Amino acid sequence: MPHPLDAAAVRTWCARALDTLGQARETIDAINVYPVADADTGTNLYLTVESAAQAVEAAAAGDPTTVEAVNAMAHGALIGARGNSGTILAQLLRGMAEVVGEGGDLATALRRAARSANAAVAHPVAGTILTVAEAAADAAEALAGEADPAVVARAAWAGARQALADTPGQLGVLAEAGVVDAGGYDEPRWWHPRGWAYVREHGLRAPLFWRRDGGTWLRRRFGHVEPVPPEQPVMHVCWYEADAYARWAGRRLPTEAEWEKAARHDPATGRSRRHPWGDDTPGPEHANLGQRHLEPAPAGAYPAGAAPCGARQLLGDVWEWTASDFTGYPGFTAFPYDEYSKVFLGGDYKVLRGGAFGVDPVACRATFRNWDHPIRRQIFAGFRTARDAEVTD
Repeated sequence: MPHPLDAAAVRTWCARALDTLGQARETIDAINVYPVADADTGTNLYLTVESAAQAVEAAAAGDPTTVEAVNAMAHGALIGARGNSGTILAQLLRGMAEVVGEGGDLATALRRAARSANAAVAHPVAGTILTVAEAAADAAEALAGEADPAVVARAAWAGARQALADTPGQLGVLAEAGVVDAGGYDEPRWWHPRGWAYVREHGLRAPLFWRRDGGTWLRRRFGHVEPVPPEQPVMHVCWYEADAYARWAGRRLPTEAEWEKAARHDPATGRSRRHPWGDDTPGPEHANLGQRHLEPAPAGAYPAGAAPCGARQLLGDVWEWTASDFTGYPGFTAFPYDEYSKVFLGGDYKVLRGGAFGVDPVACRATFRNWDHPIRRQIFAGFRTARDAEVTD
């Protein structure tokens, strides 16, 4: 008996896709190599499908038709798309929704999906998710006349799986590493115009001191060459790189005010803390400061140093670029003396917060403002991203 392509099937697919991506997201994140290790493709796909699934669940309360369920899925993916991979996935689902709305079959929907995604990419490259989508459509169309969508779906899955295995032979960097990926320093749409000009002029391809050796990214740290540790915060990136990554991920850099509120505000008391964990002097259990380790700690370390909002490692590890220019504001007092910072207000500088592993604890607190030119890469600088809060009733 043929399996119907109805609203229940759409809901089931979303739930299972979300569960599967939830299990695989870290694995996908860990194999990013094209053209640099962006390390969040799995997370971006998961968050995009999560948004789609939530939209379908919301629509399910009204007993939707198949068309309504598919449209909800596509719209949810579109508004929740994260990064390049999430954007492509949203376009795939949009193409499928269009065909279902027209009463077409699954094979036609997969073909429209592949074409929609290709059209959304400025320079499609063989060996990427676009190639896999085309292969799925090819396999589905080979079963012309098959009435059971489940049979067509299985054929499409098999075609996509084979295409995925073939991608290292289509994209050189994948052949070197033996994995698949999405990302990069080659898309001007993610970059600030001055940042894009700087990338082109200086040939930036990865963070400073990184290089590839076969399928492995290496970094030079204090004269020692070692594999890039994927669990550590990225370091030696300029403001333009941080900003471009945030845009690519569907997020943004936090403003200086947002960063400080996340680090200091205690909603339980309504007061501002001296440090994220409280007013106590920084200790080895709180943050990576004072040259104790000479490298950033793994992400998620130092639970005792967490802020009330739950964010960790706001002090220490790496200086964090913010979206804010280095200007004065009411109540700002130069520290430790005027000539250290006040004379630089209003120049071509961006604010960094949080200190780094080499900073003495005495000089590092949640109010301290550092600054530098947006092209500066040699400092121990990284970043964290933010997104606007969702408004709920």
